[in-house]
Amino acid sequence: MKNILKNNKLKIYLYYLLLLIISIFFYYQHNLNADEGVVLNGAWNLFNNQILYTDFFEMIAPGSFYLIYFGFKLFGVKFAVANIISLLMIWGSSIGLYKSLNLIRFNRLNFLWPLFFLLALTPLPIINHNTHNLFFLIWSSYFFLLGLKNNSFKYFAISGLFSGLAIIFLQQKGLIFFGASCLFLLFYLIKNKTNFLKNIFSYLILHYYQLFLYFLNGHPNFYTKI
Repeated sequence: MKNILKNNKLKIYLYYLLLLIISIFFYYQHNLNADEGVVLNGAWNLFNNQILYTDFFEMIAPGSFYLIYFGFKLFGVKFAVANIISLLMIWGSSIGLYKSLNLIRFNRLNFLWPLFFLLALTPLPIINHNTHNLFFLIWSSYFFLLGLKNNSFKYFAISGLFSGLAIIFLQQKGLIFFGASCLFLLFYLIKNKTNFLKNIFSYLILHYYQLFLYFLNGHPNFYTKI
């Protein structure tokens, strides 16, 4: 039995490695897109101590600027840094998609969908708020499903954290996802009439926590001071 479990884990890890190789093959050496320039320029401005929405303005959510900015702070101002961060987020999204599919319904063909997912994104710019937002939406969905399966408040808390971060990266998609999640939780509570309130509370409190932290200092550049 132990050998079977080890073999299954090995197959899963090899599959994750395959997804990483595909991600590197398609996304590591790509031409710079104009949309990527928006995020890179915003991160560069933050790196040079400019204040977002005051010294410079972009009509997108601030999450991607901060993400790449922190990468620049840690590893230096290089295109490869931003590219690798975004590549890893796409890879992580494909893993989250695979794990979510297995929670909904285990099927031997589930491994195909993350491959299609990676191939479908190849024409799109990856250093972009849309692809970054997708990472948080997928993983929020995974922990949401895990919370439903195990009736566990900790998984709902993690899901709420990721859904809140999704809004910081792209407001409209994040808000739609958050609204749909709250509506589902409300219907679930009414239908089952179980002690589900702690799960809802844990989802909401972690969802709003990082938004509260973000605005705590009164301006968008709070995270550059951390």
